[in-house]
Amino acid sequence: MRSRLQRFRDQNWFCSAGYAESYSAPPAERVAFLEGSSGEVTAKCFYREEKWAGVFKEIKIFGPTDPRSLLLTELQRRRHAHIVRIMWMVTPNAPLDKDFWKSFAIRQTTEDHCIELPKGPSEYLQTLGSSTRKHLPYYVRRLSKEWDSRWGFEENTGSNITYESYERLFELNRLRMDQKGRRTAWTEALRKQRWRLVQESGLLCSLRLGDEIVAGTLSFLHQEEAYLIVLAHDPQFDRLNLGNISLWLTIQYLIRSGYNRYHLMWGRSSYKQQLGGKIQPLFDMLLFPGSSVAALWFAADSLMLLKGWALAARMAGSVRRGLSAKQPLAAEGKDAPETSSADHQPGEESR
Repeated sequence: MRSRLQRFRDQNWFCSAGYAESYSAPPAERVAFLEGSSGEVTAKCFYREEKWAGVFKEIKIFGPTDPRSLLLTELQRRRHAHIVRIMWMVTPNAPLDKDFWKSFAIRQTTEDHCIELPKGPSEYLQTLGSSTRKHLPYYVRRLSKEWDSRWGFEENTGSNITYESYERLFELNRLRMDQKGRRTAWTEALRKQRWRLVQESGLLCSLRLGDEIVAGTLSFLHQEEAYLIVLAHDPQFDRLNLGNISLWLTIQYLIRSGYNRYHLMWGRSSYKQQLGGKIQPLFDMLLFPGSSVAALWFAADSLMLLKGWALAARMAGSVRRGLSAKQPLAAEGKDAPETSSADHQPGEESR
């Protein structure tokens, strides 16, 4: 079943099993899918079931899913949720079946910064502002002049990534966050959870001085697109712009490798727009099959109670995750959407 699900072409990384099962914290617990006449998967979504306000059943679906689809209506008929939340919608469409969905709400939750990658690095440079176009090659020339042949840049994917280089990148990330008086969101437990996904679809690009990594990027590769997760450098070399160099050389690698988009992900930073990232808002859509829960949710939203409930739920979830082990995905069903075990939530990434 896993191989059949993986053959289905996802709309984006947020819909994938890797994101839902190995990246998201807490991870997915269930999967629903539809089969065609030959047994092929024709639609799927990963999700988890939680309690909203400690009472009402809520289904959280990872990645864009059409609220008007048969998959979603069949999933609701089987699981009988009070609220269905679809996360990371790019262009949400309002549900049309008002007899089935009594109400809905759309909220922008964050934004992605997406770079359209052309055929070659020189074409990419031409898309940037004059200052950025001038400085990126200059930074590399200056580094070569100061460090001669002592520096190098290395790209490794999947199983070629060593755990030592993975941990070193987060050591640099921690140094950078300490300098800013902030704390990295990547706990040891989170790094261990995501290591399997790094071994499957990670791209770690490292800038080295001798044998030591002094800067680099960590991205995930999905179909023809890449998703930046971490950008880090040793703060003692701030004046050399190692972060900009690492990102520029990573972009060159992706272009040479045939990728057509690079997602710089959430969080506003000036470098994202300077490097050609176009802001793409991401939305959550909430669907209500019953009028009473919808009225309660909208009342709580207007009274600013939702943030308090969300915080309490996250705290309770952290306690539960500390007491229980991660469960594998499971699935059931045949011709209609099948339910099995899967879920989501991205962590705040620190650059």
